[in-house]
Amino acid sequence: MLDFYTRPGTMTSGGEHARMLDAVPRDLAGMARVVQGLLLHEHWAPAYGVTLSDERRSQSHIRPASLMLDRLLADDGRPLPVARPVDARLIGVCRHFTVLLVTMLRAQGVPARARCGFGSYFNPGRFEDHWVCEYWDAARGRWTLVDAQIDDVQRAKRSPTSLPTSAAAWELPRASFR
Repeated sequence: MLDFYTRPGTMTSGGEHARMLDAVPRDLAGMARVVQGLLLHEHWAPAYGVTLSDERRSQSHIRPASLMLDRLLADDGRPLPVARPVDARLIGVCRHFTVLLVTMLRAQGVPARARCGFGSYFNPGRFEDHWVCEYWDAARGRWTLVDAQIDDVQRAKRSPTSLPTSAAAWELPRASFR
């Protein structure tokens, strides 16, 4: 089963830029930094001092990793580990951070998948849909969640603690009636 999660899929293929993924660091923290240096979350842009035009916002509709890489490298052809200036990063949402990290992990043979859940760490008291990466931690023999979107700027404003899966979040309000 784990082999399935090491193969690129339609959304997680590097496409014609797959070889550029070889330059990405092999450690998880390094990969997350690369992702953060390539993407800017559409709704977090003001926290970084960036005002987005409608044209820039439309980048958040780019779905597959191959097309994300096409756009990124058309604008700046430097190796992927070179962080782009914050106002020159590809605009996306949490799903973009997740898809790009899953793409990088799979390119290195690490089983990885995208997971959707509900994060309460963006607006306390509210569960907002949020995409994260889950990778197979062979040393622990289990899947482990990682949120590549949360960098120092976001960490200073929010404290990510947990991300219940959609099924667990669905059960939360119902638990009070039992």
